[in-house]
Amino acid sequence: MTNKGYGNVCVLLWLASILSLAILGCAKKVPGPSEPQPGAELQGKWVGYEVDGRAGDWTFVISENRVDVNGPDEEWYKGTLSLDNQTTPMQANLVITDCSEPDGVGKTALGIYKLEANTLKLAASVPGETTRPGSFETGEDARVWLLTKQ
Repeated sequence: MTNKGYGNVCVLLWLASILSLAILGCAKKVPGPSEPQPGAELQGKWVGYEVDGRAGDWTFVISENRVDVNGPDEEWYKGTLSLDNQTTPMQANLVITDCSEPDGVGKTALGIYKLEANTLKLAASVPGETTRPGSFETGEDARVWLLTKQ
């Protein structure tokens, strides 16, 4: 092998190494098994009531990014949940895929949540509203639930 051929191989290996490092550096970090997934603490069944709402129990079942909600008087929702736990208060968006009121399908309920031990406080806008609740106070623009993990 001539020195020229050896030099080309070295250059190719050097380029391959640089490319590999660039690809690895740009790869999105995937949480390992010991690192909790964002929102993992919300997974499971939550039961409680709507503050200043109709009497009766509400059940929220959260599994990965899916939510099934059942309330009194046959009110129910199914949807896809996305969370932002890097904000204060933490934010939740529920895109409704099915519900007891057909006009709600395809709309998004914008919410905020607070988790303390096994108690979840959730405030959400009416589906389709473009304003997220700014507090956990009830009002025309927000519904508030107080839930306990089961």
